[in-house]
Amino acid sequence: MRRYVPKVVVVGPFSADALAELDELGDVVRVPEFAIEKVRPHLADAEILVTRRLPIDAGTLAAAPRLRLIMKPGVGLDEIDVEAAQRRGVAVLNTPGANAPAVAELTWGLIIGLLRRIPRVNAHLRETHRWDRLELGAELYGKRLGVVGVGHVGSRVARVAAALDMNVVGCDPYIDAAAAPVPLLPLDELLRASDLVSLHVPLTEETREMIGERALWRMPAGAVLVNTCRGGVVDDAAVLSALTAGRLAGYAADVLRGEAPGREMASPLLDHPNVLMTTHLGAWAAETDRRVCRTAVAGVRTWLNASATR
Repeated sequence: MRRYVPKVVVVGPFSADALAELDELGDVVRVPEFAIEKVRPHLADAEILVTRRLPIDAGTLAAAPRLRLIMKPGVGLDEIDVEAAQRRGVAVLNTPGANAPAVAELTWGLIIGLLRRIPRVNAHLRETHRWDRLELGAELYGKRLGVVGVGHVGSRVARVAAALDMNVVGCDPYIDAAAAPVPLLPLDELLRASDLVSLHVPLTEETREMIGERALWRMPAGAVLVNTCRGGVVDDAAVLSALTAGRLAGYAADVLRGEAPGREMASPLLDHPNVLMTTHLGAWAAETDRRVCRTAVAGVRTWLNASATR
């Protein structure tokens, strides 16, 4: 009897060793670009779609009548209309925890880079070759960090903070306070009590612009905000206003509202001297990429095995 071989469409970068494993599970088609016009010709007979950043709405699903599984190598599902997929009977899976070490590491890179002015000093030294110290930085020792979202990434960020002799509190309504790695507070209390606030939540209707003008003015004057989850979790205009007024001492982020690979961004946040921003590099490390892709393949394999028994 001939073995069933599903058609698998892989969109965007995917590690070579994970791709070789995926080739053993199905008939794989690679589409290197995150562009629906490049993907659409392959959707009619696609049964499994593996993608990190491709927006998938009801129209995309309608163009893929045989689709049975969407696998997201990563965590956030905000690019995918999950409800529309579920109505169609399409399973949606991701790889929670696989990228957590790298995202937590970048979070601390941004925090330390911002507080110690590392990019600014490096740029000045390269430009002038002068051994100047510029303005004083700030240390972390003894300060309080508020972690919003104490999941895979947030809990790692909290552990590093404790090792740096910081005081750490968290906010997460979806975990049991008794099992939490840090004391939990309601969001308003956490904002009032924290010198630094680090965001680690998914983008949902509940979290969209959760950090706006009201939240920012609850933070102590001179506090720092860090965002390595999703750009839409903060109100950019409110952050810019708080920075300009001196209410926020700095904003460090790996994400920006409306971001897309290769897109030119025009946000005024990019020009503010107290903003340090990277281009969604949280999981963009060689080891992380391999782990996330191989975890995604393992998820596809498990799903195929379970489907075969139903």
